[in-house]
Amino acid sequence: EVGRPATSAACRCLLAEADALVRKRNVLELGCGLGALGVACGLLGAAHVVLSDRESAVLGLARQNAEANGVSNRCDFVVVDFAKGRPPFRAGAFDLQVASDVLFLDRLARPLLRTFEALASDVGECGRSSSGAAGGGRSRPAAFVVVGHEVRRAVFRGPDGQPQIEEQDSALSLFLDLATSTGAEVEVPIDDRAADGSTHGSQAVAVVLRWPGPCDDPAAVGEGMAQDKDTKRRRLETTAV
Repeated sequence: EVGRPATSAACRCLLAEADALVRKRNVLELGCGLGALGVACGLLGAAHVVLSDRESAVLGLARQNAEANGVSNRCDFVVVDFAKGRPPFRAGAFDLQVASDVLFLDRLARPLLRTFEALASDVGECGRSSSGAAGGGRSRPAAFVVVGHEVRRAVFRGPDGQPQIEEQDSALSLFLDLATSTGAEVEVPIDDRAADGSTHGSQAVAVVLRWPGPCDDPAAVGEGMAQDKDTKRRRLETTAV
């Protein structure tokens, strides 16, 4: 599953920012499937990972994947369908939420974003982690989301009756618009789309959302995050496809 474009893009993002986003953090994966992202977070040093999916049979496969990679002792597996309401977790319980290739319909953009925002809404007190541990006087890290997404453009019949391809991935565009409207910082550090707009071959992006913590400097991008914005990430303005 790591070989899938969306999952690969998200994993590359997590690997590049493992110290800032993953290590010693509590992580939730939504729509985990085989659990590639959750397992990857476990391998990158996450303190605890909750893998969730709407299918219990799929969670069984995710558990096997975690066991095969030696991280099952730090993982839990929970049946959750984010499209049917907020998952049964405490707001602020997770430092990082991840998902891959779950945004394949426009109607999923709103519940997915709503879930991310709701669980990130209580980011804790200054100097404390989500578990309540003292943080040495430093502000608690902001709540982060990493989403891997394979770019898709719907085919529809135009006014002349001929098949046409939509100009942009409408589900991704809606998700990004909704995220921006919540006040989240939105960045696209991994973007494998063809520069000429070609639709040939697999194209994927990794989207990072950040809701600042209560003691954060609003201009900060996150403790330990790479600072070279010209070479390591692309701003929201570049996400049109």
